[in-house]
Amino acid sequence: MNTIWQGAVGTARLQFHIEPSSLVGGALGGVIMALLAIAVVARKQAKAPARLLLNGVTTEMDSVAQKAGRSARIFFPLSVAAIVAAGLLLMRSSSLPTHQQPPLFFGAGALLLMAALSGSFAMLSQTPKKEVLALPALATRGLRRRRGRSLSVIGLLAAASFLLAAIGSFRHEPLSDESMQRRDSGTGGFALWAESAVPLYHDLNSAKGREKYSLEEVPASFVALRVREGDDASCLNLNRAQTPTLWGAPPAELQQRGAFKVIKGQGWSALSDISPDGTVPAIGDENTMMWGLGKNLGDTLEYRDEAGKPFKARLVGLVNKTILQGGLLIAEEHLVRLFPSSSGYRAFLIDVPPAQSPLKAGEELTLALQDYGFEVMPAARRLALFQAVENTYLSVFQALGGLGLLLGCVGLGVVVLRNVLERRGELALLSAVGFRAGMLKRLIFLEHAILAVGGLGCGALAGGLAILPTLRAAENTPFGMLLMTFGLVATSALVWTGLATLIALRAPMLESLRNE
Repeated sequence: MNTIWQGAVGTARLQFHIEPSSLVGGALGGVIMALLAIAVVARKQAKAPARLLLNGVTTEMDSVAQKAGRSARIFFPLSVAAIVAAGLLLMRSSSLPTHQQPPLFFGAGALLLMAALSGSFAMLSQTPKKEVLALPALATRGLRRRRGRSLSVIGLLAAASFLLAAIGSFRHEPLSDESMQRRDSGTGGFALWAESAVPLYHDLNSAKGREKYSLEEVPASFVALRVREGDDASCLNLNRAQTPTLWGAPPAELQQRGAFKVIKGQGWSALSDISPDGTVPAIGDENTMMWGLGKNLGDTLEYRDEAGKPFKARLVGLVNKTILQGGLLIAEEHLVRLFPSSSGYRAFLIDVPPAQSPLKAGEELTLALQDYGFEVMPAARRLALFQAVENTYLSVFQALGGLGLLLGCVGLGVVVLRNVLERRGELALLSAVGFRAGMLKRLIFLEHAILAVGGLGCGALAGGLAILPTLRAAENTPFGMLLMTFGLVATSALVWTGLATLIALRAPMLESLRNE
């Protein structure tokens, strides 16, 4: 967390800490789970007749066929019901605003995943109507031999790929130049964000202000903000903020420019209102309010004005994933009334004409206002700093999910080995009646490749539905990374399947045939 994932902790430094009780608890938990697994398997084995155990099987084939028939009759209706429920959720989502649709789509994707797994189990439970000796038909018959084992492989790969797809779609890619200029984007269409150590008292958009600060040749316009210092409530602060910074903004200018998109509540004009009880309206970034402060639309935050009198700021609107993370915006007139000594302007949203270079304009502003501690940052870079925290956490989750998926691929190889060892007599018989070694390898590989592709396909289909609103709303969707992830997982699964097949079929099968 202090190295390649530094973005998740910002400027903080983490120190590794371990307690013996954690190690002992983890070890005991693993042993208990192993003993429970052994107990379940031993109980199942103890119920099997001795004559079946001597032949290496645990259940009567007749009872297996009966159970398979019952499973097919149960799981087909379940899959249909899950698809219908997913369709109802999607119909419901069409009447909701865009920002409220992702949870319903995620639920629909989860239901579709359940439907796919139920349908897979129902298909595995079906008995073939005719005997076919082609390799694909023999492979599908082999899958039905251990339905639970086959479904566990499909389910593990499907669930892991579903979660990886859902997590990967939420990564934030850098904004394009065209997107940065849009007023409804995270930058509000502003090219630069600036802060000054010393307040500026003159209007930087007026001729007098430009002359005062030697900005006549700088092609920029400003939205100046008054600042009342408080806690940094952005994701760069690991601590829970109590009284976030207040920015006094001119609502009319933000409304006129159409800056930032208010996704919930009222627009910028609502900042000029005030409640009879003295509650001040405020607008904040949704991520800051939800995760940094634990607040939502309509909630209030308590402050004290310059005279020590308490007042409340009520959230009347929320913007989403913007450079305004870390504080609250209230009307400039309210901030001046509550904090008269907070004179001058110390934060600035800066517009630069499209034909001009934002970097060059930033350098000129820094040089002209260096005596005031003027620090300029590209708005896209400020937004990227906030997004880096979220991206880093997503990378952590993806790494853990990828590890689980890798274990699932290795587990697929273990399943191949176990299936082949249990069917050595069957494979020896096929070899005796004319199946060459290459055909047997293709048979085993095809059988388990169907499981891998089926699991990844179910997860990708359900994950694609779950992230559909995100894909439509995202300005830069990481399709390349998602495709690369699925490609690596599919390759890993097929490689482990191939290796397990080669290892399992290397030993001679004559002894197995003699025991038939």
